[in-house]
Amino acid sequence: MLGPIEVTDGAVDLTPSAPKLREVLALLVLHANRLVRTNEFIDELWRGNPPVSAAATLQTYIYKLRKLGPFRDCDGAGGYLLTKPGGYQVNIPADAIDLHVFERLLRRAEDIMDTDPQQASDVLSEALDLWRGPTLADVELGEALTAYAHLLEEQRLRAVQLRVEADLKLGRHAELVSKLRELTAIHLFHEGFHSSLMLALYRSGRCFEALEVYRRLRENMIDELGLEPSPALRQLQRAMINSDPALDRRPQAPARTAPLCSPAQLPPTIFEFTGRGPELSLMERLLTEAGDRRSAVRMVRIAGMAGVGKTELAVEAAHRAADHFPGGQLVANLRGSTATPREPGEVLGEFLHATGFPMDRVPASVEERAKLFRSWSAANPVLVLLDDAASAAQVMPLLPANSRSAVVITSRGRLTGLGGTVQIDLAPLPMEDAVKLLCRTMGLDRTPGDRAPERLAMLCGRLPLAIRCVGSRLAMSGPHAVTTLADRAEQAGRLLEVLQADEIRQRLASHYDRLTEVGRSTFRSLGLLPARFATSHACQLLTCADWEVEMAMRELVGQSLLRRLDGDHEDPVYVQHELVRSFARECYEAQTADQGLVSLS
Repeated sequence: MLGPIEVTDGAVDLTPSAPKLREVLALLVLHANRLVRTNEFIDELWRGNPPVSAAATLQTYIYKLRKLGPFRDCDGAGGYLLTKPGGYQVNIPADAIDLHVFERLLRRAEDIMDTDPQQASDVLSEALDLWRGPTLADVELGEALTAYAHLLEEQRLRAVQLRVEADLKLGRHAELVSKLRELTAIHLFHEGFHSSLMLALYRSGRCFEALEVYRRLRENMIDELGLEPSPALRQLQRAMINSDPALDRRPQAPARTAPLCSPAQLPPTIFEFTGRGPELSLMERLLTEAGDRRSAVRMVRIAGMAGVGKTELAVEAAHRAADHFPGGQLVANLRGSTATPREPGEVLGEFLHATGFPMDRVPASVEERAKLFRSWSAANPVLVLLDDAASAAQVMPLLPANSRSAVVITSRGRLTGLGGTVQIDLAPLPMEDAVKLLCRTMGLDRTPGDRAPERLAMLCGRLPLAIRCVGSRLAMSGPHAVTTLADRAEQAGRLLEVLQADEIRQRLASHYDRLTEVGRSTFRSLGLLPARFATSHACQLLTCADWEVEMAMRELVGQSLLRRLDGDHEDPVYVQHELVRSFARECYEAQTADQGLVSLS
């Protein structure tokens, strides 16, 4: 977008040649991951004078865009170019659009300008190198695109001005003079560039030339605009005439960004850790592959129900990748599934202290702590593990500012607003791995032909936490104890009670407590249904309207208490884990007992 519009796939140029297609594509990409309404396209393409066939023509343009490589056959869930009610939406990762990379680099430079001008200068050079010419140089611009082009040009000038400011802080006065003369010739009334040129000349021992720059600018402003220069520029001129010592600043030394120590906060791996081979391979590749220095920090989010082993997987993968992060490893439990999630400012204070900053140097506000952490991490590739996150707002201030850094996030509920995150939805263990974990926890070798461990692993729902709880309780008891417990659990049907999986119950209770009243009522009632059920069955049980049931289901899915099966079902199908279902029945019985009703026993 920063120049003539280009769409590339590796070395292959896929840019549409038709002007209207480029215009539609530009509007989509400038609103990437957001809906663009049909009327916005029509206003932009036909400038307020659309033909009768405008809507049909727009559909044709969208159809042709879908024939491009990146968008081919992607009109569906998770695709790139989507048809939405009232318009269209293109889904593109932020680091695949040069505009978004530029904006991220600009924000990063603003954050570290005061603490590390050298790093800021390097980052701004990287940002400005992305520009290949005027914004959307080969696109016909309507009213909306013209406004965007002006906005982006202002951002480019902001980056240029910040780069000049950083170089002035670093004492590069002589090198800046020729560049600033060029900028002032192009931008005749830009006081920022004129002010910088005056400073560069003055600090190079050329005071007369600096004052001459002011004189010419003042004459041009009076002649062309009828205005005097701003008070700040007039004050700079007077300071030069008076040889104010404050103008002779020495070059600012780069801030120390190397840590006093490299934090190594990863907890130990679990001895009984079993399986998860595909997930570990994927995470190792995501965390250790060499990232493009212009890309965003790498983020992996592990999602899943309580007890499925999210934290254990995150720790295991982090240990395997730790050597790739010379800045160290930082860990925080964000307590997102509790009633009191942790504040980002508190976590940032711990991170900064762990990297060697004395507490008296740690700022008070969250914003300043986040800036200081980004400044440090800009030069120190670090692996950050954020366990049990509550929301994107809680996570965002804790992200490092280095594309060679990586973040691993675990959460039970869904997090929205973290662009560029790779999500791993963790399911219960495959049966073979579940049985291995049970036997390893019990300290027993599996007897050939003995089906009891497999039965008990299935009754635990192949959930690692439940298997470890049961296995620890039966440790060294012998195979007969496995058979006895499996028989009892199958006959009683009250899994959590028989298995004595109290930790699972506590974690599920924390989910349950976070539900709305409607969500809790729905959850309790679902314990009466089979583990797999259709929405219509839930509607019959709950005697609610379809849309009310669907909203309640969405809430339960968001808390990982329910899973919706993939597929285009007219009557959506859901699955409830057996231990979750057992907990739902316990909640139902507790509720009915409180109300003096008959139990399910």
